[in-house]
Amino acid sequence: MGISRDSAHKRRLTGGRRKPMRKKRKYELGRQPANTRIGEKAISRIRVRGGSYKYRALRLDYGNFTWPGEAVTRKCRILRVAYNASNNELFRTNTLVKSCIVQIEATPFKVWYQKYYNVTLGKVMEIEEEGDDKGKKGKAKGKGDKDTKEKPLAKSKIAKYLEPKYKITLRQWKKELKARKAAHHAREEATKEAQEKAAKEAKAKVKAKAKEKESKTKGKGAGAKGAGGAKGAGGAKGAGGAKGAPKGKGKAKKKRDTTT
Repeated sequence: MGISRDSAHKRRLTGGRRKPMRKKRKYELGRQPANTRIGEKAISRIRVRGGSYKYRALRLDYGNFTWPGEAVTRKCRILRVAYNASNNELFRTNTLVKSCIVQIEATPFKVWYQKYYNVTLGKVMEIEEEGDDKGKKGKAKGKGDKDTKEKPLAKSKIAKYLEPKYKITLRQWKKELKARKAAHHAREEATKEAQEKAAKEAKAKVKAKAKEKESKTKGKGAGAKGAGGAKGAGGAKGAGGAKGAPKGKGKAKKKRDTTT
């Protein structure tokens, strides 16, 4: 019996059994699950109906992961399966399936964050003080101390961040980011004010030059009028008087015609 994806062999919603109407079909076949594990990359190629190919990942160690809050995608190494809501067996065996939650190595994201924000992610600070450490070193260790002492974590790039005596200071990062944003806005405002001042000074200089030119041209014009003002005025009056006489006669004739 092969794996089939049809519903003819299933019972009805009421629970009654169905009689088989036909045999299995090629387009209804199913295949064995991939059961992808964490390890060195291994992909098998399967020929499917129509001559196409499907690719099944048998082992994977890297994947593309996205940081939605920052809209950044990087290729990261998969460390382990952290949780699987569908089956605890898949979680225990580190099987990669859809919707499983995995733990990854965050180094690529840390590098990007350092370049973009100039802040080191995973910055740690010791909770224990130096004086307490010195006091503890001086104490003698008994047999019971070995049992109560916590076992050291495996040496890896993320081991020091998982230790209980370290913690990530998120508040400090937020304060630093706020301070950087405020400084950036202050710089922008300062540059805008400087540009506005420079523009005003340039306009004032242009206006001053225009006024100087106007004063010079007015002085020259006044001198020219003083030289030929008397002649121009007399000539104009004489001409006006000569031309004005016939106009007056014409007006008088028109009045006489209207009265008659």
